[in-house]
Amino acid sequence: MIRRPPRSTPSNSSAASDVYKRQALVRRLAEEELPAAGQHSLVWDGLDRLGQALPDGTYFIRVSAQAAVRKASANVQVNVDTTPPVIRLANVPEEDQVGGDQTELLIEGVTDPDATVWFNDWARPLEVSEDGRFQVTYILQEGTNRIELTAVDEAGNRTSVVREIVMKTEPPDIVLLNPPDGLWINERMLSVQGTVPPGTQVTINQTKATVDESGHFNEDIVLEEGENIVHVEAVDAVGNTSIEERRVYLNTQPPPLSLTTVEDGMTVREPSLLVVGKTSPQSNVWLNGRELAVDNQGGFQGVVNLIEGENVVR
Repeated sequence: MIRRPPRSTPSNSSAASDVYKRQALVRRLAEEELPAAGQHSLVWDGLDRLGQALPDGTYFIRVSAQAAVRKASANVQVNVDTTPPVIRLANVPEEDQVGGDQTELLIEGVTDPDATVWFNDWARPLEVSEDGRFQVTYILQEGTNRIELTAVDEAGNRTSVVREIVMKTEPPDIVLLNPPDGLWINERMLSVQGTVPPGTQVTINQTKATVDESGHFNEDIVLEEGENIVHVEAVDAVGNTSIEERRVYLNTQPPPLSLTTVEDGMTVREPSLLVVGKTSPQSNVWLNGRELAVDNQGGFQGVVNLIEGENVVR
């Protein structure tokens, strides 16, 4: 027979027996006498005689045995506990991403002081302090890390908490569509265009660029005369950084041009004229509509066929 005990149970057996008699009967496990002497077992499933689950607490099971001339009884105290232990994590959100500079994750939390805490598939449980605190250091791997902590109390009730931490060590890709490296230009405004993974922050020459949902950016910058360094930096959500640089040359001044064999208004006797001159390197030169080769020092030369009378050398 199972009875509900009072809030405080006397320690001596006679007093406990008196308490037992005053409590309500909640279930009789054996309705009939067992026919034979010897060892027997009965199982109580925590339900009352109506099949309803009893609330957590302390109960008495009374066992009585009677022979022809002798009778004996004993009370066994049983604690019913169906409440799973509490487990709370202090510094691990449900979804989190970390960068490559954070390879170690310190996991801290609290549970019931009498609970045992298991971490992933480790062979040994974590150490739990008297006030229920625990902690563990976990080495993160590239990609998704699944973290599961399970707390089990003395009654076998358990609670599990699962977290997924994504570690990203690869920097974001920058596809720089414009400008190409080594570009020469004669306009001070330059459009810098490219793509990065969505959610990436981009700065161009230390100025934040606007990145749309697809990861595309298009920003104008102002160039200085001569060589310019276009510095593009991309930073993802966890701090991984990529850098791309391009050299762009701004030249707004016309190239110098001098002729060493031709003077305005000169008179010649030959039907052809060798034109020799100098300009800046990497310039293009046309002589009367025909392009000439320019050497590394800016020198060039070409021949013009003349007709009788006035000729124009352009």
